[in-house]
Parts: sequence; C-alpha cells; structure tokens
Amino acid sequence: MGLIGSPIAILKLHNGLGNDKGGIVTILYYAIIVFIAAGCISMIAMSAHRSMARQPEIQNRAFITFVLGAAFCEMLGLLGFVLAFVAG
Repeated sequence: MGLIGSPIAILKLHNGLGNDKGGIVTILYYAIIVFIAAGCISMIAMSAHRSMARQPEIQNRAFITFVLGAAFCEMLGLLGFVLAFVAG
C-alpha cells in the first residue's frame, strides 16, 4: 500500500477519535509524516558528510545533492500536512 497509503487508510477508518474533520488522528498522522521526513533528511545529511569526508574534492557536488534530497524529503512532510487535512 506504500508509505502514504496505509496511514490514509487508518485515518479513514477511525471511529470516535475526533470530530468530523479528523481531530487527534489528523494530528497523529501529521506527526508521523514529520518524523519520517526528519529521518530522511538526517540519513541524507549523514551520507553527504561521509562522502565529503572520504573525498573532499567532491564537496560541491555532494552539497548540491544533499540540498536537493533534503528538499524532496521536506516536500514529503508538506504533502503529509496537506493530505492530513484533505483526508480528515
């Protein structure tokens, strides 16, 4: 079902845990997505740091790749924010 599909299914199946707009389930869903995005960014930063430590001459390319990867992971967090309120 995928990373985003299963929390949406759980969000749609909640019974009495909030009001009609989602309530506590929406907040928990958004918290899960934020933690996933933060873990993703930290893994990308760790990989960029290791590659720069091993080969200092690729520092510029590794930094650009890190910034792009962090932007895509941050987009995952924003997508989770939007989906939490759309599905809720």
